[in-house]
Amino acid sequence: MIASGVPGKARDIVIDLAEKLSGGDVSFAGTQDAQSLSRGNSGLSIFYDYAYKAVGLARYRKLSQLCLLRALKIAMMGQVELSPGLFTGLAGLGFAATHVALSDDLTTFLEQTDQVLASTSDAGAIALSGDPIEGPMFDLVSGVIGLGVYWHARSPKSDQARRQLQAIARYLTLVLNADGSPISYATPQRGYDPQLSSRCPHGLINCGMAHGVPGAIAFASLISRNNRPLRDLVHKNATWWIGTRQKYGFWPDVISLAEDGTYAEFDTIAAPRPVWCYGSAGICRALMMAGRATDDAGIYNQAVTYLADDSQLVLTSLDQVGNTLCHGLAGLSQIITRTYRETGDRRLLPMLHTIFEALVDRYDFNLPLGYRDWSKELGFTDPPGLLTGAAGIGLALLSFCSTSEPDWDRVLLVS
Repeated sequence: MIASGVPGKARDIVIDLAEKLSGGDVSFAGTQDAQSLSRGNSGLSIFYDYAYKAVGLARYRKLSQLCLLRALKIAMMGQVELSPGLFTGLAGLGFAATHVALSDDLTTFLEQTDQVLASTSDAGAIALSGDPIEGPMFDLVSGVIGLGVYWHARSPKSDQARRQLQAIARYLTLVLNADGSPISYATPQRGYDPQLSSRCPHGLINCGMAHGVPGAIAFASLISRNNRPLRDLVHKNATWWIGTRQKYGFWPDVISLAEDGTYAEFDTIAAPRPVWCYGSAGICRALMMAGRATDDAGIYNQAVTYLADDSQLVLTSLDQVGNTLCHGLAGLSQIITRTYRETGDRRLLPMLHTIFEALVDRYDFNLPLGYRDWSKELGFTDPPGLLTGAAGIGLALLSFCSTSEPDWDRVLLVS
């Protein structure tokens, strides 16, 4: 339930947003988006599920079920060919169905989902085990790591899921370098924007939680507790990232590779940002998970300190940071909220309150969904979704305000 003493305006915002998202004016970019976890009904079902737990209105439980049924209808009627990915495809729909736990009637659907995704993750692991890993094939958003998040959610009730988690664990022991360096994650330059490709003609290492190395470290941490070889590799990789930060004073968004696949010095291709998708907040949270998984308080505490230090940057440039979970204040807020819940570290409180107040102040009750997004390609839009829209911002507000466990954020690999 909403904690006592929280400004009433935050609760008003969540209730207003929940009503707006339930109306007929919500539009999606296409049928694929309409079912997805990132932008569509799968994500909205998770929003309403947590809103029900936090606010206690029975209507939200019904809306959660309705959104999930809408997403299931799209998938089961074959209205779109679903990709396997977590945020864009079948794994995300399966995660939502597992998380919301609509009823036992979904058992057959989830078993069929297991069968479809099993072939995908097996093929991905086999194909990638000896080669540099390409982001679209291994990452959290649409690749093997994202499938692992689904399998982890399913594992209490699925033998197939437990087998797949074991396969992914073996896969990670093949691609996590024994010395902790991330060369195995070299991402070929193709598929990236021309400016980035020209600066990384021989490839790059992606340093973001969404598409890069930190997502793999976070997931390996999640499943390594009873796997000593993987646990050792998690520790070595986390140590490398801490040491690299100590050496250079920052983490870049990407690391450019030389022709022989090595790198010398970091190229500041993009300014480091304290956000979830690309930036130090996501890296810090992955390292905290690694520290906890390996019982290394030094790694954990150092990551907390880096998060506190880097988040200070936001306080001087709030107007330059957007709102969303993916690359805005909501994602940073969720990571700091999670960390404060664990540590009680009072260094985090001033920035957490500042970010929370900014998100509250930015809500416009007169806008279709309260928050508005802007991009060079589309201009101003009103996206409803979890990752890049209003529902995700609402989840972050609720997580800050509520005493209910924000277990929804496992999909971001921050818990």
